[in-house]
Amino acid sequence: TASDLTSLYRVPAAKIAVIYEGVDEEFQPATPAQIAAIRTRYSPDRPYLLMLGTLEPRKNHRLALESLAQLKAKGYRHRLIIGGGKGWLFAPISALVAEMGLTDDVLFTGYVPAADLPGLYSAADALLMPSQYEGFGFPLLEAMRCGTPVVCSRASSLPELAGDAALLIDPDDANQLTAAIRQLLDQPELAATLRQRGFAQARKFTWQATARQTAHLYREVAKVHGLR
Repeated sequence: TASDLTSLYRVPAAKIAVIYEGVDEEFQPATPAQIAAIRTRYSPDRPYLLMLGTLEPRKNHRLALESLAQLKAKGYRHRLIIGGGKGWLFAPISALVAEMGLTDDVLFTGYVPAADLPGLYSAADALLMPSQYEGFGFPLLEAMRCGTPVVCSRASSLPELAGDAALLIDPDDANQLTAAIRQLLDQPELAATLRQRGFAQARKFTWQATARQTAHLYREVAKVHGLR
Protein backbone atom coordinates (compact mmCIF):
# COMPACT_ATOMS: atom_id res chain seq x y z
CA THR A 1 0.00 0.00 0.00
CA ALA A 2 2.86 2.36 0.78
CA SER A 3 4.37 1.54 -2.60
CA ASP A 4 1.03 2.22 -4.31
CA LEU A 5 0.75 5.58 -2.57
CA THR A 6 4.18 6.66 -3.77
CA SER A 7 3.89 5.29 -7.32
CA LEU A 8 0.24 6.06 -8.10
CA TYR A 9 -0.50 9.11 -5.97
CA ARG A 10 3.03 10.56 -5.82
CA VAL A 11 2.90 10.81 -2.02
CA PRO A 12 6.44 11.45 -0.73
CA ALA A 13 7.78 8.38 1.01
CA ALA A 14 8.84 10.53 3.97
CA LYS A 15 5.16 11.23 4.69
CA ILE A 16 4.27 7.54 5.00
CA ALA A 17 4.70 5.35 8.06
CA VAL A 18 3.89 1.65 7.75
CA ILE A 19 2.46 -0.03 10.84
CA TYR A 20 1.59 -3.70 10.53
CA GLU A 21 -1.68 -5.03 11.85
CA GLY A 22 -1.82 -7.89 14.34
CA VAL A 23 -3.35 -11.33 14.54
CA ASP A 24 -5.88 -12.27 17.21
CA GLU A 25 -4.55 -14.60 19.89
CA GLU A 26 -7.54 -16.92 19.46
CA PHE A 27 -5.78 -18.34 16.41
CA GLN A 28 -3.95 -21.33 17.88
CA PRO A 29 -3.58 -24.97 16.80
CA ALA A 30 -6.87 -26.74 17.43
CA THR A 31 -7.10 -29.82 19.63
CA PRO A 32 -7.53 -33.28 18.04
CA ALA A 33 -11.18 -33.28 19.15
CA GLN A 34 -11.78 -29.86 17.57
CA ILE A 35 -10.11 -30.96 14.34
CA ALA A 36 -12.23 -34.11 14.21
CA ALA A 37 -15.39 -32.06 14.68
CA ILE A 38 -14.41 -29.64 11.91
CA ARG A 39 -13.60 -32.46 9.52
CA THR A 40 -16.94 -34.09 10.26
CA ARG A 41 -18.73 -30.84 9.52
CA TYR A 42 -16.85 -29.66 6.43
CA SER A 43 -15.09 -32.59 4.76
CA PRO A 44 -15.68 -35.93 6.49
CA ASP A 45 -14.54 -38.13 3.65
CA ARG A 46 -11.47 -36.40 2.24
CA PRO A 47 -8.50 -34.22 3.19
CA TYR A 48 -8.76 -30.63 2.06
CA LEU A 49 -6.98 -27.48 0.97
CA LEU A 50 -8.34 -24.15 2.17
CA MET A 51 -8.94 -20.68 0.77
CA LEU A 52 -10.50 -17.94 2.90
CA GLY A 53 -11.54 -14.41 1.99
CA THR A 54 -14.12 -12.40 0.11
CA LEU A 55 -15.09 -14.06 -3.17
CA GLU A 56 -13.80 -11.63 -5.78
CA PRO A 57 -11.39 -11.76 -8.76
CA ARG A 58 -8.25 -10.46 -7.01
CA LYS A 59 -8.23 -13.57 -4.78
CA ASN A 60 -7.43 -15.61 -7.90
CA HIS A 61 -9.73 -18.57 -7.26
CA ARG A 62 -9.43 -19.46 -10.93
CA LEU A 63 -5.77 -20.40 -10.47
CA ALA A 64 -6.64 -22.56 -7.46
CA LEU A 65 -9.31 -24.39 -9.47
CA GLU A 66 -6.87 -25.04 -12.31
CA SER A 67 -4.39 -26.41 -9.82
CA LEU A 68 -7.05 -28.56 -8.15
CA ALA A 69 -7.88 -30.09 -11.53
CA GLN A 70 -4.20 -30.89 -12.05
CA LEU A 71 -3.95 -32.48 -8.60
CA LYS A 72 -7.07 -34.54 -9.26
CA ALA A 73 -5.55 -35.80 -12.53
CA LYS A 74 -2.46 -36.89 -10.56
CA GLY A 75 -4.60 -38.93 -8.17
CA TYR A 76 -4.78 -36.58 -5.17
CA ARG A 77 -8.10 -36.84 -3.33
CA HIS A 78 -8.13 -33.37 -1.80
CA ARG A 79 -11.20 -31.19 -1.73
CA LEU A 80 -10.86 -27.40 -2.01
CA ILE A 81 -12.83 -25.58 0.66
CA ILE A 82 -13.51 -21.96 -0.23
CA GLY A 83 -14.82 -19.85 2.63
CA GLY A 84 -15.97 -16.24 2.55
CA GLY A 85 -18.83 -13.96 1.67
CA LYS A 86 -19.69 -13.10 -1.91
CA GLY A 87 -17.95 -10.09 -3.38
CA TRP A 88 -18.11 -8.80 -6.94
CA LEU A 89 -17.77 -10.49 -10.35
CA PHE A 90 -17.64 -13.99 -8.88
CA ALA A 91 -20.35 -15.66 -10.98
CA PRO A 92 -17.86 -16.78 -13.71
CA ILE A 93 -15.81 -18.63 -11.09
CA SER A 94 -18.87 -20.44 -9.76
CA ALA A 95 -19.68 -21.51 -13.31
CA LEU A 96 -16.09 -22.61 -13.90
CA VAL A 97 -16.34 -25.21 -11.12
CA ALA A 98 -18.98 -27.10 -13.07
CA GLU A 99 -17.26 -26.56 -16.42
CA MET A 100 -14.07 -28.14 -15.07
CA GLY A 101 -15.89 -31.12 -13.58
CA LEU A 102 -15.03 -30.10 -10.02
CA THR A 103 -18.51 -29.89 -8.53
CA ASP A 104 -17.82 -32.72 -6.08
CA ASP A 105 -14.33 -31.41 -5.31
CA VAL A 106 -15.10 -27.82 -4.28
CA LEU A 107 -17.09 -26.70 -1.25
CA PHE A 108 -18.25 -23.09 -0.96
CA THR A 109 -19.02 -22.57 2.71
CA GLY A 110 -20.11 -18.94 2.60
CA TYR A 111 -19.31 -16.94 5.71
CA VAL A 112 -17.40 -19.06 8.24
CA PRO A 113 -18.28 -18.50 11.92
CA ALA A 114 -15.32 -17.12 13.88
CA ALA A 115 -15.48 -20.06 16.29
CA ASP A 116 -14.81 -22.47 13.40
CA LEU A 117 -11.79 -20.68 11.97
CA PRO A 118 -8.96 -22.07 14.16
CA GLY A 119 -10.19 -25.62 13.60
CA LEU A 120 -10.75 -25.07 9.88
CA TYR A 121 -7.19 -23.81 9.50
CA SER A 122 -5.71 -26.53 11.69
CA ALA A 123 -7.43 -29.37 9.84
CA ALA A 124 -6.33 -28.16 6.38
CA ASP A 125 -3.31 -29.67 4.67
CA ALA A 126 -2.46 -26.20 3.34
CA LEU A 127 -3.81 -22.68 3.03
CA LEU A 128 -3.75 -21.39 -0.54
CA MET A 129 -3.47 -17.66 -1.11
CA PRO A 130 -2.60 -17.12 -4.79
CA SER A 131 -3.96 -13.55 -4.68
CA GLN A 132 -3.09 -11.01 -7.32
CA TYR A 133 -3.50 -8.18 -4.80
CA GLU A 134 -3.72 -7.97 -1.00
CA GLY A 135 -3.66 -4.91 1.21
CA PHE A 136 -2.53 -7.06 4.14
CA GLY A 137 -3.53 -10.73 4.12
CA PHE A 138 -4.90 -11.86 7.48
CA PRO A 139 -5.59 -15.51 6.48
CA LEU A 140 -1.89 -16.08 5.82
CA LEU A 141 -0.89 -15.14 9.37
CA GLU A 142 -3.95 -16.73 10.96
CA ALA A 143 -3.09 -20.03 9.25
CA MET A 144 0.51 -19.79 10.42
CA ARG A 145 -0.60 -19.23 14.01
CA CYS A 146 -2.68 -22.40 13.71
CA GLY A 147 0.24 -24.43 12.36
CA THR A 148 -1.02 -24.69 8.78
CA PRO A 149 1.52 -24.62 5.92
CA VAL A 150 0.94 -21.79 3.44
CA VAL A 151 1.33 -21.45 -0.31
CA CYS A 152 0.95 -17.86 -1.47
CA SER A 153 1.73 -15.66 -4.45
CA ARG A 154 4.78 -13.48 -4.63
CA ALA A 155 2.54 -10.48 -5.31
CA SER A 156 1.53 -7.38 -3.43
CA SER A 157 1.97 -7.57 0.37
CA LEU A 158 2.16 -11.35 0.68
CA PRO A 159 5.94 -11.95 0.42
CA GLU A 160 6.42 -9.22 3.03
CA LEU A 161 4.14 -11.06 5.45
CA ALA A 162 5.28 -14.58 4.62
CA GLY A 163 9.04 -14.12 5.00
CA ASP A 164 10.67 -17.54 4.70
CA ALA A 165 7.66 -19.33 6.20
CA ALA A 166 5.65 -20.05 3.03
CA LEU A 167 6.11 -21.39 -0.47
CA LEU A 168 5.82 -18.53 -2.97
CA ILE A 169 4.42 -18.91 -6.48
CA ASP A 170 3.71 -16.80 -9.56
CA PRO A 171 0.00 -15.82 -9.40
CA ASP A 172 -0.33 -16.44 -13.13
CA ASP A 173 1.13 -19.96 -13.15
CA ALA A 174 -1.10 -22.87 -12.14
CA ASN A 175 1.77 -25.31 -12.69
CA GLN A 176 3.81 -23.54 -10.01
CA LEU A 177 0.91 -23.65 -7.59
CA THR A 178 0.38 -27.35 -8.23
CA ALA A 179 4.07 -28.11 -7.78
CA ALA A 180 4.20 -26.21 -4.49
CA ILE A 181 1.13 -28.01 -3.14
CA ARG A 182 2.58 -31.38 -4.15
CA GLN A 183 5.79 -30.51 -2.33
CA LEU A 184 3.84 -29.95 0.87
CA LEU A 185 1.71 -33.07 0.48
CA ASP A 186 4.58 -35.35 -0.53
CA GLN A 187 7.28 -34.03 1.81
CA PRO A 188 6.15 -34.15 5.46
CA GLU A 189 9.52 -32.77 6.57
CA LEU A 190 9.02 -29.64 4.47
CA ALA A 191 5.50 -29.16 5.81
CA ALA A 192 6.81 -29.52 9.37
CA THR A 193 9.57 -26.98 8.72
CA LEU A 194 7.09 -24.46 7.35
CA ARG A 195 4.82 -24.99 10.35
CA GLN A 196 7.64 -24.10 12.73
CA ARG A 197 8.73 -21.12 10.64
CA GLY A 198 5.10 -20.03 10.44
CA PHE A 199 4.72 -19.98 14.22
CA ALA A 200 7.80 -17.75 14.49
CA GLN A 201 6.76 -15.46 11.65
CA ALA A 202 3.20 -14.95 12.90
CA ARG A 203 4.43 -14.06 16.39
CA LYS A 204 5.96 -10.90 14.91
CA PHE A 205 2.48 -9.49 14.22
CA THR A 206 0.69 -8.56 17.43
CA TRP A 207 -1.95 -5.97 18.24
CA GLN A 208 0.20 -4.82 21.14
CA ALA A 209 2.96 -3.89 18.71
CA THR A 210 0.41 -2.20 16.43
CA ALA A 211 -0.90 -0.08 19.31
CA ARG A 212 2.60 0.77 20.57
CA GLN A 213 3.84 1.87 17.15
CA THR A 214 0.66 3.85 16.46
CA ALA A 215 0.93 5.71 19.77
CA HIS A 216 4.60 6.46 19.05
CA LEU A 217 3.69 7.85 15.61
CA TYR A 218 1.00 10.10 17.10
CA ARG A 219 3.53 11.47 19.60
CA GLU A 220 6.06 12.17 16.85
CA VAL A 221 3.45 13.96 14.73
CA ALA A 222 2.37 15.98 17.77
CA LYS A 223 5.97 17.07 18.35
CA VAL A 224 6.35 18.19 14.74
CA HIS A 225 3.25 20.35 15.03
CA GLY A 226 4.06 21.66 18.48
CA LEU A 227 1.15 19.84 20.12
CA ARG A 228 1.10 18.19 23.51
